[in-house]
Amino acid sequence: MNEESLAKLRQRNLDSAGDWKRYAEHRRHCTRLILEAAPLDAPRLCLLGAGNCNDVELTAIAKRFREIHLIDFDKDAVQQGLKRQFSGLQGKILIHAPVDLDAEDVASQLSSLGKFDVVASLCVLSQLIDAIPEEQKNKEEGLPLVRQIRRRHLELLASLAGPEGSIAIANEAVSSDSEPSVKTCEDPMLGPLLVQLALEQKLFMGLNPAVVAGELQALAPTHALSTTPPWKWDFGPRTYAVCGHTLTRQA
Repeated sequence: MNEESLAKLRQRNLDSAGDWKRYAEHRRHCTRLILEAAPLDAPRLCLLGAGNCNDVELTAIAKRFREIHLIDFDKDAVQQGLKRQFSGLQGKILIHAPVDLDAEDVASQLSSLGKFDVVASLCVLSQLIDAIPEEQKNKEEGLPLVRQIRRRHLELLASLAGPEGSIAIANEAVSSDSEPSVKTCEDPMLGPLLVQLALEQKLFMGLNPAVVAGELQALAPTHALSTTPPWKWDFGPRTYAVCGHTLTRQA
């Protein structure tokens, strides 16, 4: 990721640092997603793109996992996020930063950490895709880049999970900026709305939940794939529709 994109992400972390209360509903869904992916005996969790940690309840997560690895490019954001939640987590949290999750060799960089029981990516893929230069974001030129970024990120998740681990991933599919009805849509109708927007090709490029799910399943055909109903994330200036997936080893 280039310096301009990294600076943009740092600013996003700064801008959202005080949004703990605003993220409550989104955080509840993300935390549940990780816990549903975790086996009963789950020693190790890897959370990619941890940022401010506003989208995960670490205290609840720590009750299930004995070791939590937070990976991000912005070490200051992670440390400040931990201060807001630091209760009974001493000795469980390990920070790995700065790590550029868009680097082509990121899998080899993180290989020394070993395999994890659960690897989670919460609204990270959209940030990686957003780093594509503006002049390359038209569909003809940008789509191959988007597919490459998506594939590399999903392969990173699979690599860190190994054949025995589980994956939890959540991504924004569309926002109220381009589709105002996202903000006012009743929760039970959010799924049908996303299906309609997918047919109209109005979802974020590369973040169609069905496509993400299909590519995720292809990486581990013997694992069980589960997709959540979409939920709304109040981001302040806009509202996102978010969908989550888990890929777990079958008993």
